[in-house]
Amino acid sequence: MRLSVLAGNDTWRQKADQLIEAILSAVERNLFGHVALLNALDLRLRGAEIVATGQETERFAQAALKLPYVDRIVLRAKSSADLPTAHPRTKS
Repeated sequence: MRLSVLAGNDTWRQKADQLIEAILSAVERNLFGHVALLNALDLRLRGAEIVATGQETERFAQAALKLPYVDRIVLRAKSSADLPTAHPRTKS
């Protein structure tokens, strides 16, 4: 999920969804696999994307990274025009 956001390529999100689907049947036999899958699903379903742009990009990004929310992805860009073409912000 993070790679999809950071690379600006939704193909990675699709691959993550396929991977989650593929291992669902195996997690019931492996506690560690179950925990990892739950973490991945949590990020997929509840992950927050924070986009930092503008003159204070780095300061804002550092503040966002200090938030006590582990399911967040912080993306930095000089301006909204520099966001990946697949980013929801770039769509009308």
